[in-house]
Amino acid sequence: MLRTWTDTHYKLEDDDWLYIATHEEQSSASLVCPGYARDGEGFSIHFTPAHLETLEHLLTALRIIQAQQEAMLESYSVINRRKKEEGRRKKEEERGKRNN
Repeated sequence: MLRTWTDTHYKLEDDDWLYIATHEEQSSASLVCPGYARDGEGFSIHFTPAHLETLEHLLTALRIIQAQQEAMLESYSVINRRKKEEGRRKKEEERGKRNN
């Protein structure tokens, strides 16, 4: 018999409400995103200690992405400051030429 697999993908928004629920009786914890906060598309994923290594890899990947974004924002800030300084210098030079 042919079996079909379905993978569900959710893209979380930065302001999606998430919380952690612990389930001592099941030796697990859940990442919960309630449906009423996402137009009925909530979910809960139960994790056990067996998932720790994978979750640590996920955190590492997210920290790398965050560091890259921060570095990019810093570069843009430096570039914008330089452009503003160049613009000011050019205006000052033009004023100096007009005054001479």
